[in-house]
Amino acid sequence: MNCRERFKAVMNFQKADRLPVMEWISWWDKTVDRWKTFHIITVL
Repeated sequence: MNCRERFKAVMNFQKADRLPVMEWISWWDKTVDRWKTFHIITVL
């Protein structure tokens, strides 16, 4: 299973050989902080 197939399987709630590596997760906290400044989200 390649990276694309793995990601699509996980996003479609199907079985995958392992979880995909999510490179964007390393800056997710910065994204959430920015959303909070725009009042896009209030609970996280």
